[in-house]
Amino acid sequence: MAKIPKSEELKAGGKSFRPDTSKFRTLKPGETFTGIFVGAGTTEIMDRRTRLRKELFVLRIRDEASEKVEKFPCAAMMLRGWEDIADEYGGGDTDATIQALRGRHLSIIRGDDAKTADSNPMGTYEFVIFDD
Repeated sequence: MAKIPKSEELKAGGKSFRPDTSKFRTLKPGETFTGIFVGAGTTEIMDRRTRLRKELFVLRIRDEASEKVEKFPCAAMMLRGWEDIADEYGGGDTDATIQALRGRHLSIIRGDDAKTADSNPMGTYEFVIFDD
């Protein structure tokens, strides 16, 4: 009978993938995150306020220092920035944009909060895509 390798032995020469149930990564005003673009897509979550399920568009970016893939939910202003990127790099097509950006360095810069018409704070974001 063959010896079944332990989990640590299996991971020694490869890369482990498992579902990540951690919280989404957010940025504070003035904070910047730079990493390698891995992908993007929709994720379904339960809205704590309304108790209804909703879809979020999420960017996945690998932190080179920790090798951890951070997941950034795109609220209104961040999603607008993504749409501009999709127009420039994918002709408006999200799948084409993901393919064009995969493996490239990308920075997300959180600016100061702006005020909505109702005087509520709204995050502002800037994306920088590097020519790798």
